[in-house]
Amino acid sequence: MNQSMNRILIRVAFLVICAPALATPTLADEVSNQAKDSEDDVYYYGSFTRFQPGKEDEARSFIYQHFWTVDKVIGRKPIPFDFVTGPWDHVVFFRLENGLADAEIEKTAMLQQWKQQFEKQEGGSEEAAKAQANFDAMVDQTVSGLFKIPSDDVEVIENAYSWNAKESYFRVQFVNYKAGKKPAATDLIMKYFRPARQKIDRVVVPLFSVAGPYDQIVFIQIEPSSLESITADSQDAAWIQAMGGEEKAAKARSLYNGFVQQDLREIAIGRWCRDRAARH
Repeated sequence: MNQSMNRILIRVAFLVICAPALATPTLADEVSNQAKDSEDDVYYYGSFTRFQPGKEDEARSFIYQHFWTVDKVIGRKPIPFDFVTGPWDHVVFFRLENGLADAEIEKTAMLQQWKQQFEKQEGGSEEAAKAQANFDAMVDQTVSGLFKIPSDDVEVIENAYSWNAKESYFRVQFVNYKAGKKPAATDLIMKYFRPARQKIDRVVVPLFSVAGPYDQIVFIQIEPSSLESITADSQDAAWIQAMGGEEKAAKARSLYNGFVQQDLREIAIGRWCRDRAARH
């Protein structure tokens, strides 16, 4: 493991919360413990931030008015979320154009370009430093990680991207697997859950960890009417149908639950994603 990966692993905090295990041997026989079939992945740097108490709204406004404006000018498309529940106030993922070679994001050409535009926007290097210090003072804690997203999913995400989008709600699952179960869980997701999800017209951001506080994170666009049942384990009718019916969906879910050590479910808002109606 290279030095940049080691540094990231040292910086992040790992969570351990137990969850009940289930098993479905008939489906388990079909699931390999090997890595998924060869498919291009796109790598992202993830930043998880909690703001100082009472500073959440001010910090988010600063991001919209100072950081997003720079992203728009230089053409960078981060995947940001503001959280309604959970330990984090703001989570954002930045594409690493050169893959893991860009793991030290501070040294990348994209970030250097971003800093130059930020200084230009703020009126010089001193003003930019003051603005950054103002934002940093509102931050209580930040941890980071490295993630990958299948390239086909990145295309869907970017096609949904819009700087003029209204609020979209997402169900978020932060998952950690039992020791040694990550390969099998990932294989199950790629072979069963992902093909079913691809049949459904919604934006999903699936992040598989390379290094960081979680093994997998998935953001699933939902309607506001679904917020009350956000922690429920039940799946909607469209997903069940895409999985091949109640029985197959239940077996797959049972097997997956057997791999899981932690599954935290939260609600987040994305302001970069057009709603489904606007994409048609």
